Amino acid sequence: EGLSREMKVLEAKYMTMEDVKDTALLKSALFRSAYKGIFPDEMLQSSNLERVQLEACTRLVTNRDCGKVPVVSLIAREPSTKEQISLCSIGLLREMKYIKDALPSLFDHRPLEIWNLYTHSRAQGTGVTQALLKQATREACAMFPNNKHKMVVVTLEENKPGRRFYEKMNGKLVDVIPNYEVEGEMYNVAVYEWDDVEDWVHKWEVIATTQVLLKMV
Repeated sequence: EGLSREMKVLEAKYMTMEDVKDTALLKSALFRSAYKGIFPDEMLQSSNLERVQLEACTRLVTNRDCGKVPVVSLIAREPSTKEQISLCSIGLLREMKYIKDALPSLFDHRPLEIWNLYTHSRAQGTGVTQALLKQATREACAMFPNNKHKMVVVTLEENKPGRRFYEKMNGKLVDVIPNYEVEGEMYNVAVYEWDDVEDWVHKWEVIATTQVLLKMV
């Protein structure tokens, strides 16, 4: 069954160490689904994927808590069952050589970057992803007041559903960049950007039709 259409209020919270195991499982399942037919099956079916995602989610929390790498990592969950539905992480643009070589001007004054954006397949199309992205963006603008002039996201060129979502959210395609290596294979990545991030969030809230309400807890 899909996410209940009657359930309009969801909880949103910062990810903590208590959440990382469930978040890693959610990311692993959605990673396999999103990149089936794009990444090699051996990689997608590897039992190491959950371990890699668990380590990544743990770093998001521990690095943030110790002040090493500030990042906004929000999860949305059902109020009654506490089941995680969506994850959104936003920090500063990471040092990615293939991006820096192709778009060096992005690093002159580092913008915000969407690091993670995943939503359970049962909740896709309900407005949850939009709502969590907007909430995380607001939090990121408050955390990084000197970097809210621009936000970017880097995704695979072949990630058609993801790219349609970013375009729906008025993301502007900046470039398609080659030479992103995964497991010895080379892929193209698409870079999208939003200018004047706070203004973008305000404008999107005015025109958005989603009925999902996130309650920070």
